[in-house]
Amino acid sequence: MNDNSRRDIGGHQTSVGLRAGMLPGVRVTIEEAAALQSYPADFKFAGTKGSIGLQIGNAVPPLLAKAILEELWS
Repeated sequence: MNDNSRRDIGGHQTSVGLRAGMLPGVRVTIEEAAALQSYPADFKFAGTKGSIGLQIGNAVPPLLAKAILEELWS
């Protein structure tokens, strides 16, 4: 996008850029987001790019889930 607009931290596009007190957002790829959530590199997600982003963003990271379950089972 080359219309001089930016996305704020919540992902809302605005033609005036960032409002006072907002930080610039950082875009990551689906693969980078999955890696940040501790998914294995070969994990297969299903759906559109948007729904995959929601799956990753709304998921409990697998390593966190594992740590919680291990604590509960010990």
